[in-house]
Amino acid sequence: MQGTVRFLELLNGRVAYRELGYGPKCLLAFHGFGQDGSVLLPLMRAFPEAVYTCYFIDLPFHGQTKWEDPTFSHSDLMQIIRKLTAGRPWEGLGHSLGGRLWISLLPELKLRPERLYLLAPDGLGSSWGGLIDHTPARMRYRAARWLKRPLRFLQLASLLRDWGVIDRFALRYLQTQLATEATRRRLFGTWQSLLAFKLGKNRAQQILAGADCPVEVGLGKKDILLPARKLTAALEGMPQVHLKLLDCGHWDMVQQWQPAKGAHNSG
Repeated sequence: MQGTVRFLELLNGRVAYRELGYGPKCLLAFHGFGQDGSVLLPLMRAFPEAVYTCYFIDLPFHGQTKWEDPTFSHSDLMQIIRKLTAGRPWEGLGHSLGGRLWISLLPELKLRPERLYLLAPDGLGSSWGGLIDHTPARMRYRAARWLKRPLRFLQLASLLRDWGVIDRFALRYLQTQLATEATRRRLFGTWQSLLAFKLGKNRAQQILAGADCPVEVGLGKKDILLPARKLTAALEGMPQVHLKLLDCGHWDMVQQWQPAKGAHNSG
């Protein structure tokens, strides 16, 4: 089941999304960095098509979305949410980067979600999130200029790997993300955009503690990017947050996760 790919025409770009199901309740889903909405299709087994109409969205700079601006903002994502929900009851789901976006948006949502599902969400104090939250804007723009010469930058990264400053995973990641003009634009555009989606452990805790809807969080025991132990410590003790540990890593989370029993019958 691949769904029908449709497009939303916005002022700043043309947003692609896959639509599946025909139910009265909406599910809006944001994927992780470097992916697109198609990676979330396995989740359809958890959302009955007679109950939900699911929208798996290609974020700006990703998939089939054509984004004209150099960045995207809260208002861009809020516009997508308003257009797709059209006043209907809805729930939100985000994996990794998508989880960070939902947490950041939550205080501003006028039409509240009935439930929020966060799968290995970024923004709760991970080392990767630290690069997003604490790198000054000036340094970001300087790095963007440096990375226009990716070969020279990757040579430096290889030296840093040899010296033990960065690990093998980080080097491979940079090699992948700097391989083409399209992947470089995706990396730069997303990184700059996330200046508007800063979180960090304290801010994320504050938002989730004040959430007026149930929040289900899935964490992978084998996740090396967002370790379950660290995220569990940040989320424990919140009555509206339900934690679920899965025997999986970061990227295979969507193949294993299921919502809590009774989630489809409660608000």
